[in-house]
Amino acid sequence: MVCKGCWCGATGSHSGASRVGQRPEALRVDQRVGAGGEAAGAGEARWLRGRDRAGRPTAVFFADRHRPGQIPTETWRRFVVYNAEAAIRDLGVADGPGGQFSLVVDRSSSGVRNQDPALAIAVLPALVQHYPGLLGEVIVAPVNGVFWAVWRVVSLFLAEETTRRFTFIRGARWREALLEAVGGDVELPEHMRPAGDGV
Repeated sequence: MVCKGCWCGATGSHSGASRVGQRPEALRVDQRVGAGGEAAGAGEARWLRGRDRAGRPTAVFFADRHRPGQIPTETWRRFVVYNAEAAIRDLGVADGPGGQFSLVVDRSSSGVRNQDPALAIAVLPALVQHYPGLLGEVIVAPVNGVFWAVWRVVSLFLAEETTRRFTFIRGARWREALLEAVGGDVELPEHMRPAGDGV
């Protein structure tokens, strides 16, 4: 049966779990979401090597590669489900008290053309609802006036519990601040590392 009223588009029924909430338990990421879900935003996001200061797997989203409307919102939702399920299966997130992942949003080259508040409003609340314990922290760097204008709109649609997971980094020395905020042995992309920080 098709999930009724659910954002994920999965077939089968949902069952609740403390960390993953109304997660589509019957979803096989290699078969059902594979039809466009795994490749939808592949150029815009990827997992990084290493773990952050809290021992969490860390992904990066390259905001400058995003073009609003280029990929349908429904395909993005499938991409998010695919990666959440793959992280549960392959990276062990959702296991134990620290079973979370962190996300670094790279805004170093993004501008007005990359802003997509409608996508954030469509995906973030549903991600937190269906996978409530998976998103540990979102670190956004560097932020500027364009970002704050978008964030003021997006944050209106997010629960306070979700907005508390966001850390914003600004200023000329944002790379140093980002490295400290992420911590651990995460290998940040070269353009996001301070000069002279060889990995």
